Amino acid sequence: MGLFEAKEKQPDRFTEKAVQNIGMIETRIVRDNETGVNYIFAVNNANGGVSVTPLLDDTGEVYVEFDDYADEEDGK
Repeated sequence: MGLFEAKEKQPDRFTEKAVQNIGMIETRIVRDNETGVNYIFAVNNANGGVSVTPLLDDTGEVYVEFDDYADEEDGK
């Protein structure tokens, strides 16, 4: 690839699905577009603490979700 040739844009690995502030805590739900796993991030804006964990479904299993875009990338 030459110095000035455009690189093909890769699709984003993560998609932010939701943001909510609860007092000093900011929560974000983010999906990994390669695995379909959804994660919840909690940021304490008062002291900068951060927690991250996968979201679980009602049976306690990791919540996995693919949208149409992810399915197209996998050729499904």
